[in-house]
Amino acid sequence: RLPNPFEPRGLLGRIKSVIRRGERRGGPSEAREAAGTVARFAGWRVDFGARRLVSPAGESVRLTPREFDLISAFIRHRGRVLSRELLLDLTSDHGADNFDRSVDVGVFRLRRKIEADPGEPAIITTVPGSGYAFVPEVEWS
Repeated sequence: RLPNPFEPRGLLGRIKSVIRRGERRGGPSEAREAAGTVARFAGWRVDFGARRLVSPAGESVRLTPREFDLISAFIRHRGRVLSRELLLDLTSDHGADNFDRSVDVGVFRLRRKIEADPGEPAIITTVPGSGYAFVPEVEWS
């Protein structure tokens, strides 16, 4: 569904997104997540099977589906700069209306939960004019 009135740019973006999602279904990273893999970064632990984030203090941190999809995309593409459009493609399977700014809001909320100082992010950095990058090393188990 598109909100009315809609912009042609938004329609084109959604069409491309659907095509890309269809092409990448069942990739190796999705299979790894389905198997219950755990990723660790900067003291944090992400259990993909349980869709759970655990803080360095061992506390479970509640994430929305969008936030969990964002952290998953960042972890799977560690070190790469991810544009807003790509992040929308990687996280938009929930049927909600998605716009470039929804990525910014999702990253802002995720930073409030995982960054020591959300005003000076060290885990998810902003790359001006390009998007966002996930900086810490990731260990898989």
